[in-house]
Amino acid sequence: MALPTRLFRVVLWIWLQLLVLDLANQRLPDSIAEDIINKPWRPITSDRITAEGARRLLIASIAITLAASSYLGVTSETLLLFMFNWMYNDLGLANSHWLLRNLMNALGITTIGAGATRVACGDLNFMAAPATRWWLLCGGMLMTTIHAQDMYDQQGDAVRGRSTAPLVLGDGVARWTVGAGVLFWSMASELTFLFECIPFALNVP
Repeated sequence: MALPTRLFRVVLWIWLQLLVLDLANQRLPDSIAEDIINKPWRPITSDRITAEGARRLLIASIAITLAASSYLGVTSETLLLFMFNWMYNDLGLANSHWLLRNLMNALGITTIGAGATRVACGDLNFMAAPATRWWLLCGGMLMTTIHAQDMYDQQGDAVRGRSTAPLVLGDGVARWTVGAGVLFWSMASELTFLFECIPFALNVP
């Protein structure tokens, strides 16, 4: 398959997943109340669509995404993402504890990456041992630094009663943990890359 075709399929699949995620997240009453403070330009809070309209669009988007995923061979990744989406938004894991919030973000984003890789690779063994190690590494990076996205939203998160790292640990401590995470994972990535390459280099005549 030509590279432009693969790229188009990857972008389309990711876009559909993000559409479902955004609709599922932004349609909820607590999300609307938060967005009035943090993100008033979003479609529902700026009166470009109603919450009911978003719900109907979500149902249609889920059906389209499932059909596209079945065609592209990534149904399992899509169903896993739908489950994470439901746990994060409807079951409230995004609000209960900042560590759970970070974990759900890490699982979701890593699954999107793995699914996109499968779309790009087709029938190749895209989850061989080296690839699996890199996905675990990416998951660790996200788990320990994803709360950087919560720095800006502290006012709305406080009104909503959401447990985020900046609100629980304090803004300063949370920022330091992000910096420490970036430093640690930068070194860990470098070492992982070296350990992956050394055996290959030794086998090259």
